[in-house]
Amino acid sequence: MKKTIFLLFVIASLISCSSNQPTTKPMTKPATAQISKMDMIAKWHVESIADVSTLKTSPSMNLDLVENRISGKGGCNNYSGAATRDGYNIQFKGIASTKMMCPNADIESAYFKALDKVRNFDIKGNILTFYDEKGSKLITYSKVSR
Repeated sequence: MKKTIFLLFVIASLISCSSNQPTTKPMTKPATAQISKMDMIAKWHVESIADVSTLKTSPSMNLDLVENRISGKGGCNNYSGAATRDGYNIQFKGIASTKMMCPNADIESAYFKALDKVRNFDIKGNILTFYDEKGSKLITYSKVSR
């Protein structure tokens, strides 16, 4: 009887350990203060993009977390899109841009690819940082004074 109970316990433990859930958890809110009203609608200039070592031109973003939208300049072309936010988790959808020929197209391309991967953000003072689903830094911005 004890062996049967033990065997059932082992089987139940093994079943509870197996799951179809992903093994990596999405990044949760970084340790930071609440988002201020001044940061909810602000203009930001890119300081760094993960895959680009030197920025010849600086993309910018007008981030409006009240209306859940973004717009800005990708370095050459103007863009706009929607922002879906839940706490510090954020994702951009439907980003559309103008299609002018640009001398720094590599920077703009890297910027738009990074925006597509954004899943989380953090604001510390005048610095806005976007992260991917694994918590890797994608884009760092500095706030533009109004």
